[in-house]
Amino acid sequence: MNAKMYGLMENSPVHTNVGKRLHSTQLMQLCASSNLNDFKDVVDFLRLHLDDVINEVHGFEKLLVDDGKVSLNCPPPPEAGDTHGGLLVRTISEQSPDEGEHIILSREFKVHDLGACSDDSPFHRIEIRCDVTRMMPDDSRILEEEKAVVEVLRKAPIKINNF
Repeated sequence: MNAKMYGLMENSPVHTNVGKRLHSTQLMQLCASSNLNDFKDVVDFLRLHLDDVINEVHGFEKLLVDDGKVSLNCPPPPEAGDTHGGLLVRTISEQSPDEGEHIILSREFKVHDLGACSDDSPFHRIEIRCDVTRMMPDDSRILEEEKAVVEVLRKAPIKINNF
């Protein structure tokens, strides 16, 4: 994959508890609150690598990883009768001028599986939603939302010991 295609710098420092070139790290870089004009890039990346991200995180035997700027949560596969509302991935990133005491901007991505495109199709309809909340000087908030529904070829989940 070409890092420039997703606005990633090959030699940029990355402080993370996952590897620099992993799909999960690339997604966290794309979802950072400092990258507000890249919704389409996130959608394109997830269209290709959604299950790669989920399988990587679960392969670490974790549900949550972070790089100090973005938290990436991949809930466990649902048990019989429970769908988690179809939630596959959730990220959150915040900006704070005073190291967390006063959040001025938060950016959250939620990725939901809406189900198979048809009964015999391996493709699923996936909703990708981004919510950006900006805190204004008068303490009011402005919410900006973007949403896309794409078709994704789902891959088999890896087996997880702890989940």
